[in-house]
Amino acid sequence: METTMLSSGYVCSTVYSSFKSDPEKKLLGSLCNFGIREISSKEFTQPDEEQQQILAILSNQICRGFPTFCSLYVEQELIRVFGQYLETQEEKNETEFRFSISDCHKELLLKALCVIEPRWRNLARPMQDFSGSEQAQWLYHQFPDYMRQLVLPEREFQNGLVAGDERNFFRQRVDFALETYSGCRWILEVDGKQHQELSQAEKDNLRDDDLRNADWQLKRIKTSEIQNHPAVLSEFWQSLSQDEFLGITKENYTRPLWESDVGLAALHVALTPFAIARLQNVIVRLLQEGAISLRQSAWNVAVFEQDVACTALAFDDLFQLLRNLYVLLGKKESFPKVNLSVLNTEEFNRPVEWQIRSKNVHVSTIGEIGGKADPKYDIVLDISMLRRFGFEQLNEVQRSLCPEGTCVLIRSGYSLTPKRTVATAPPITYAISTGEQEASLTYFLQNLFRKKRFREGQISIIRRALSRKNTIGLLPTGAGKSLCYQLVTLLQPCMTLVIEPLRSLMIDQDTNLKKIGIDCSAFISSDLDAKEKDYVVKRMRRGEFQIVFVSPERLQIKKFRLDIEVLASEKPIGYAVIDEAHCVSEWGHDFRTSYLTLARTIRKFCKFRGMPPPFYALTGTASISVLTDVCAELEIDEKEREGAIITPITFDRPELNFRICNKVPSAQKFETLQKLFEEIQARFDIDENTLLTPNGENTYSGLLFCPHVRKTDFAVTKLKSKIG
Repeated sequence: METTMLSSGYVCSTVYSSFKSDPEKKLLGSLCNFGIREISSKEFTQPDEEQQQILAILSNQICRGFPTFCSLYVEQELIRVFGQYLETQEEKNETEFRFSISDCHKELLLKALCVIEPRWRNLARPMQDFSGSEQAQWLYHQFPDYMRQLVLPEREFQNGLVAGDERNFFRQRVDFALETYSGCRWILEVDGKQHQELSQAEKDNLRDDDLRNADWQLKRIKTSEIQNHPAVLSEFWQSLSQDEFLGITKENYTRPLWESDVGLAALHVALTPFAIARLQNVIVRLLQEGAISLRQSAWNVAVFEQDVACTALAFDDLFQLLRNLYVLLGKKESFPKVNLSVLNTEEFNRPVEWQIRSKNVHVSTIGEIGGKADPKYDIVLDISMLRRFGFEQLNEVQRSLCPEGTCVLIRSGYSLTPKRTVATAPPITYAISTGEQEASLTYFLQNLFRKKRFREGQISIIRRALSRKNTIGLLPTGAGKSLCYQLVTLLQPCMTLVIEPLRSLMIDQDTNLKKIGIDCSAFISSDLDAKEKDYVVKRMRRGEFQIVFVSPERLQIKKFRLDIEVLASEKPIGYAVIDEAHCVSEWGHDFRTSYLTLARTIRKFCKFRGMPPPFYALTGTASISVLTDVCAELEIDEKEREGAIITPITFDRPELNFRICNKVPSAQKFETLQKLFEEIQARFDIDENTLLTPNGENTYSGLLFCPHVRKTDFAVTKLKSKIG
């Protein structure tokens, strides 16, 4: 049975904020990789275009980040049930949803994230897993018992071995691969006599070079040396003994975390969101295949939970998302009734766990299901976070429960690098007009961005953009312009192209998205070398990004225009966002002439089914006359202009306090600045050293505008040296 690799993952914000280092982020990313094995006994009917649009939006929201934040509902439920063990709570905050967890539990959460199955002993793999090599099979069984779960034999190049174009090694494999978030990246190759031939040796050298360039350590061992592996592979065995992840998994294997209440709580808080994302991903996939349909009256579903509880939350959460999406679409259809049977294992069968289950969920242990007349199910799912794929098949009992439906085995993967393909369909034209629809918009705001409410002017801009009409939005700086296009992008089954005038803005926007667990974005700027730019474009054409930032000059490059034309013809571009849109007007003509051809270029090269995307122009710096000029430059019809321009009711900024200082002679400016620093220190009771000392997110920040970079008395470099 073939294993299909998928990627998705949710994480509680408390866990996400606890693990910020690059290795820790790799660990979280690795848990987004999982494999499925699917068996179905019926032919599928593909969903119609309307259903494809809805399912694409669901898929993209589930996979918007690797990992991304779980819903507020999931995080709040986990806190309600397990918060007492991990000292987790919701914080009071006027504008955002924030949760905290005691720092003393970070080590325990890290252990929970290092997944291993302690119930598996004396693992063995069949000869077919080693391409018939007895020597490779023998070497595999020299690994310690727990480590056999982590080493993948016959790993394909397409499974995250090299970045870039792995087609050079299409369908090729390495004998063994083992990688961990803490730095271990080893490949072992067992070479028979054929590898001594010149032609094969040349091919091996090419492969080895690419693998080493991808930061793999590689060791080739001859079949004649295999019995002497402790000496031949001494460097390999030594590095494994020092790896943090392997040390933690060994401890988890020996002393399972579920044996204590606090350990069980850590497993659920750390892993249940990931399991929920996997289940939701698989359900959406089954809907896309036509194995089940949203138009059925009921789904009969059996789920074998091999470890953490996740099923009831996963279905409840998914249907909350669906209900709010249907409200936005103005749809009145009912959903299937889901009849769930959840079967769990004895190790996870504790009273506290049932508190996060829906009231109508039937629960039994896995041992109870055999030997009795069971109902027949539409789908049977077997999910585990602790187990990796390659050791199990769907068993006869599971298949007998679903004789005319679909069975899916869901297991963790081996790669640290998740992969995404953005699901696309024709864009949707919404009509947002009711209070109920605005409440659903707020649901998406809260769950995708963790903001409590919209700011003034945002809903008007979003409502207009969702109607697929050209939109010119004016909001004050800091009032949330970026969120306006980010939210509508995640409510469309399409990609969004964002035109930014400065590379610093691209990097800033991309970074801010990643901070909130949305990493389906990329930028192409002058900071990237030619090879890096080509790589981003290739990934863009493969559909790996939902938001792409480019400069206006990029659209003047012939090759890029052809790339975007091919992409748009296959995968629709939902919006052409023009950030800092005042650059399009006469303000920008001397600044960036590339803006003069922007509208024509987008209309010509970004068509899907003959239609270009609507313009979504945003600015915080423009008068009405400038906005009118922007409309003219974007060739927006005069009849449409009045409705296209969205401005706030007032430009007052009640959150800002102003103090106007009298002008002083140039010679006195620095002295005046020093006095201002002293006044700030006194007013806010801040120590002098603290005020001007960087302190991460808690730095006291301010802006000083300088007329020059260097050389003059008022240059950036001179002022910096004076301030110290």
